[in-house]
Amino acid sequence: MLTLQQQTVASWEKDKSKPNGTAWEPLRRILGWSREALETGKGYRRPELSGVAEPTGTGTLPELPVPPPGTEVYVLSDEGLLQEPQRATTAIRTLKEAVKTGRQVWLVLGPSHE
Repeated sequence: MLTLQQQTVASWEKDKSKPNGTAWEPLRRILGWSREALETGKGYRRPELSGVAEPTGTGTLPELPVPPPGTEVYVLSDEGLLQEPQRATTAIRTLKEAVKTGRQVWLVLGPSHE
């Protein structure tokens, strides 16, 4: 939607650079947050997800495949994103524990940047 190279956005996500002046308005419009919220987190509120069931703490997961070598695994939870990639087995164990306790946790997979 921004018609930018993936590397540009990845650089923003890793705090290696920031959007330039012309990128802020489309970002604000697409994400629905103020520039201040995008830059500093001030005023950010986690969006409500419609049509998504609340966790009950009784869910189970099937046996999850281990990501292939060279895949980075990040854990995203209500507390935020862990900045360092986790070992796949550690991340999957975190996800399973979250399901047992009713916490919301996501695993984000991506190629290694080494």
